[in-house]
Amino acid sequence: MKPYQLLFVAITFTCGAGMWAQHPGMGPRHGNMDFMAHEMMSKPVKGAPFAADAVTTTSQALPNGTHIARTATASVYRDSEGRTRREENSLAGAGALSVAGASRPTVFIHDPVSSVAYVLNPQSKTAHKMAFSPRHGANSTAAGAADAGRESTAAAEPGLGAHGPQHFAGNAKTESLGKQVIEGIEVEGTRRTITVPAGAIGNDQPIQSVTERWYSSDLQVVVKSVHNDPRFGQTVYQLSNIRRGEQPANLFEIPTDFTVTTGGRGQKANQ
Repeated sequence: MKPYQLLFVAITFTCGAGMWAQHPGMGPRHGNMDFMAHEMMSKPVKGAPFAADAVTTTSQALPNGTHIARTATASVYRDSEGRTRREENSLAGAGALSVAGASRPTVFIHDPVSSVAYVLNPQSKTAHKMAFSPRHGANSTAAGAADAGRESTAAAEPGLGAHGPQHFAGNAKTESLGKQVIEGIEVEGTRRTITVPAGAIGNDQPIQSVTERWYSSDLQVVVKSVHNDPRFGQTVYQLSNIRRGEQPANLFEIPTDFTVTTGGRGQKANQ
């Protein structure tokens, strides 16, 4: 198991495994847990502060004509030192989280300056603190900075699990889509097509999974991605209401009235 996957497991149990469980056959899960774990393993993106709203929508049509739709919204923030904050605001149509139309807000803070990360529960006013080892040897070149941005933001998009198309990445084809402007930000697009060969998973014909990703090298963030897979339907992730500029320091701090627990790598103790 890769390091960031171990962190994913630790964070999942910290927040409550049932809250984030993915039912078999439901396809892509929302990427918040992957986002947090991946942030902890990636080089911080410095000098590109911003705030934005993030919306993830998934839609799937079943053979019997039933349509399944789910929407998740979040607010994301990054300061000039690479600290990030992600506020999960609502999740509609996703089982337990949408009971009686209620959302269960959760906040993720990643602080590479102090080498700590937090998972906050605003309802109970609690926070779980985890230490992590920062990535060393960050490349100071523009290309290196862009790579850091790709690393830390790609995981905000939904994942597809162990049997997703990434398992067949050796059959991937990547092509350029050129440049365009989305939400006032210039972005460059790529289309990645992964083919699952006939017979690989019991399929009698090849299956193509296609992801279009629009990335801002200036802001160092994925602004939009569209994923289509005939097994899971379509998933669209997009940033909107993008505000560039430094973010308030208190966004990346724990409120004084929160109870903080510490732990990670198997240990857990009150602070």
